Amino acid sequence: LRTIGYEKNPSLLKGRKVAVLAEDGVDGSVVSDLKKALEKEGATCEVISKNHGTRKAEKGSDVTTDKNHATAASFLYDAVFVPGGDASVNKLLMLGKAIQFIREAYKYGKPIAAVGKGVALIEACQLPELSVFDDTGTDKGVVTAKNDKKGKEVIGAFLNEILQHRNWEREAK
Repeated sequence: LRTIGYEKNPSLLKGRKVAVLAEDGVDGSVVSDLKKALEKEGATCEVISKNHGTRKAEKGSDVTTDKNHATAASFLYDAVFVPGGDASVNKLLMLGKAIQFIREAYKYGKPIAAVGKGVALIEACQLPELSVFDDTGTDKGVVTAKNDKKGKEVIGAFLNEILQHRNWEREAK
């Protein structure tokens, strides 16, 4: 299935639902770019935060939340995205529910992506035998780039991973 690419058949994204974990200080420009890319293909995106309301953005526009951690679970989503933003990620690192959300998504083979400081949340989850990357890279369906200027590259690679639906390589882990 790896031969199917986003560029070749983007219609396969239609109906997919992505969770975005964010707090105040999030990189709003990455969230906006992700939402646009998903909506263009008929997929949706919901921002999940500790509380409902608007999250102040470090860069770009402020982000409105759709759900909180008490009303959202990873099994309701096809994939998970963690944008950068120092303050946002520092708050997420203190939330056990955010870490549990990512661990569960990983356990069930769902695509996960993180960019910039968001990679620190993936690392904090201590996912088995997972590599993270300074520039854009993918390991076992997890797309990462510590370089916060790689947001659009991460989004493109993430959309390709969503097309795979699940990463079965993780099943034995």
